[in-house]
Amino acid sequence: MKFIWSFLSVMICALAQGQISYVFEDNKTFTYEECIDAYKHLEEKYLTVELKEYGPSDSGRPIHLFVMGDVDKENKPTILINNGIHPGESCGIDASIKFAEDLLSSDNTILNRVNICIIPVYNIGGCLNRNTHSRANQNGPDEHGFRGNARNLDLNRDFIKCDSRNTEAFYRIFQDWEPEIFVDTHTSNGADYQYVMTLIASQVDKLNPELRNFVRGSMLPHMFKSMEDVYPMTPYVNTMGRTPEEGIADFIDSPRFASGYAALFNSIGFITETHMLKPYRDRVLSTYYFLNELTKFTADNGENLVQLKRKADRHTRKSKEIQFNYQLDSTLYQMIEFKGFEHYYEKSSVTLQDQLYYSKNPKTFQVKQFSNYIPRDTVQVPTYYIIPQAWREVVDHLKMHKVKMKRLKEDAEIEANFYYIEDHETNRSPYEGHFLHKDVVTRDETQKVLFLKGDYIVKMDQVKNRYIAESLEPRTVDSFFVWNYFDGILQQKEWFSDYVFDKEAQEILANDPELEREFRKMQKEDADFAKNHWAQLYYIYKASEYFEKSVFRYPVARVFRELEVGME
Repeated sequence: MKFIWSFLSVMICALAQGQISYVFEDNKTFTYEECIDAYKHLEEKYLTVELKEYGPSDSGRPIHLFVMGDVDKENKPTILINNGIHPGESCGIDASIKFAEDLLSSDNTILNRVNICIIPVYNIGGCLNRNTHSRANQNGPDEHGFRGNARNLDLNRDFIKCDSRNTEAFYRIFQDWEPEIFVDTHTSNGADYQYVMTLIASQVDKLNPELRNFVRGSMLPHMFKSMEDVYPMTPYVNTMGRTPEEGIADFIDSPRFASGYAALFNSIGFITETHMLKPYRDRVLSTYYFLNELTKFTADNGENLVQLKRKADRHTRKSKEIQFNYQLDSTLYQMIEFKGFEHYYEKSSVTLQDQLYYSKNPKTFQVKQFSNYIPRDTVQVPTYYIIPQAWREVVDHLKMHKVKMKRLKEDAEIEANFYYIEDHETNRSPYEGHFLHKDVVTRDETQKVLFLKGDYIVKMDQVKNRYIAESLEPRTVDSFFVWNYFDGILQQKEWFSDYVFDKEAQEILANDPELEREFRKMQKEDADFAKNHWAQLYYIYKASEYFEKSVFRYPVARVFRELEVGME
């Protein structure tokens, strides 16, 4: 206890003297309390900063946002930096404090040209759960946080499903600030190589064309070049095989991930991934230098970035189709220089199987970099989505994103297009609290359906169109359907008794010659079907007027014309 009080006294004394005592040089990272105290110290020292609270996390502690400079959202680009989503990967937590203090204490006028917002620690529950061993392959710090949050959720899988209060707070931050640039700081696992810093950028093929051209043609080349003299950087080492020699591919960041979520709103996202085996000091400093270089570039290109986002937002509002479910184009690649290590295989004394090892002999070689993705699916954007008010969780998600919605003034029969879920697979094991659906197959059908007073009408002329469509179109990789928000439609509610329905089935066949032809064909060609009394009756039941139209019918309707109904 004496030691703890002595340590706290040293920290308080250091802060009182106008400086922050950094511990990353000694292979340590700030605790949650020390981190927040450091930002409070900066808030007390500088008039142009503010430490805001944006609501509770799952741990009960508030999510903070540190805002630097004279805020001007209209004319200055905004950078939002998120730290500690995985608190075992803490380099961004330490780097951001040094980055903020150095900017504020310098004579640099860069804050006149850019707004900087920092989330000090996002996964507070994981940060409070400090230990020395949960990052088995990582070289420091001595103590660190845990990947799961207070509910054992990986928050970097929560950006669409939003099971955590952390994500609700993030929505408020993101929708309030609408950043041009978003950064999420991490530490990487995987292959061994010489680089301390690797970088994931929002997969550019998913971006608006003008943003795509700017990121690919200007921003990324500049960022890699600017890091050369301090901590040379390479694209994230997402290997095509076991080692980098077999090629590396861009990471496809779907909307469940922070940067994939940001891309839905025309925000350019970056994930810094420092290498787990490099000294903690270098991991912190490489993150620090990246934030510095990114801020310089953003300030120097501020007006252009603001205009590019505005153009992208206009494009999103007017777009008539949405592309999704991207897959790697393995026919296109470029050769890049890669600084790795020699590798070899040796029989493991534990498993008696061949084990891959990396030596410490540096090796520079050319590798294939695959950076092109193509969409597998495209849908036409409807004029409206109609969401029955019964699906309140879905409506609540849209409200958290400030999606503009109106409500029916009275009950109304509306002709609309509906999806039916024809087929899907469901994971057998839980993933982040859900049994995800995949390989979703749909058909669509136009029906006249009664909607009720108070049901929600979403007009697709908004900056949020991409988020709305990626959430509501059931076949997208992270749709609300995939995340189980509509599982109630997948269960039939009404059935029949065979001893009653058998005579009905005879009449149904007699009155529908085409159905009878198909039925007799099934009896003849499918021996198992022909032997199964109940299956045969069910075949007829499904084709009859008795079978419920709502089973497997996705409840969100699409309308491709202007609606002539009362809305408010």
